[in-house]
Amino acid sequence: MRARPVRTMLGFTLMEMIVVIVITGIIAAVVAVFIRSPIQGYLDTVRRSEMTDTVDNALRRIARDLRLALPNSVRVKSVANLQSMELLLTRDGGRYRAQCSSNVPGVLNDPLIFGAITDYPCEAADNSRFNVLGPTVNVKVNDSIAIFNLGIPGADAYAGDTRRIYSGAGGAVSVVTYTGAQFPFPSPSNRFQVLAGTVSYVCDPLPLGTGQLTRYAGYAITAVQAVPPAGAATLLAENVTACAFTYDPNVLAQRAGLVTLVLTITRKNAAGANESVTLYHTVHVSNVP
Repeated sequence: MRARPVRTMLGFTLMEMIVVIVITGIIAAVVAVFIRSPIQGYLDTVRRSEMTDTVDNALRRIARDLRLALPNSVRVKSVANLQSMELLLTRDGGRYRAQCSSNVPGVLNDPLIFGAITDYPCEAADNSRFNVLGPTVNVKVNDSIAIFNLGIPGADAYAGDTRRIYSGAGGAVSVVTYTGAQFPFPSPSNRFQVLAGTVSYVCDPLPLGTGQLTRYAGYAITAVQAVPPAGAATLLAENVTACAFTYDPNVLAQRAGLVTLVLTITRKNAAGANESVTLYHTVHVSNVP
């Protein structure tokens, strides 16, 4: 008979396992030292990028509304810790018929009346209606019509001087009807604007406030600016530690205003220290009514 081979038992001794564990720990510690800084740098970059995006998106949102603001309707106000900016948002606009095209009355020969009705031979009565010259305009029910808003006493849309409630059906219209008295002043270029409503941006910075920047919309137009208004609120940014809204209405020969926006947000980094991002943004607004 052939003898069976003897099997040898292989394995690790306790001492060998301890040596391997110690060496592995040393290698892991050395690798962690070299990897920690790049990983921390990456996390810092991501956090700063998120903060910058938050501020940039908020300022761009404000700028979009400002470019649609009714001329001379931007106003700013500070109440305690709150910084607020309000504007009247336009939906559309166009040019109105200023003179009769003939002496024949009719819906297609309907100028916007200023002064005595006897100056308009095509009008039998002022029915608060006018033709749109050129393309139709987009109007919704309960929108307002504004003409020659100067933002001063006697010609202020917030006070109702240069604003009337649209009374027709919504849609694309070529004839605009409204309720109320005559408009006080004609536009030199026969322009009118369709108002979609009011918009306010209210900033409540830390450490005294909530640290939030909020957009309010859909509330009633009032002569006195309310801070904050009673409208639907949309949160734009948190962790706000500083903000400033300033408005110069006559930066360019009374034809353009300049809004300056400064917004700062602050967050803690991995070490527990505060890091801040501040962006500065300016927006030109048209003040040609």
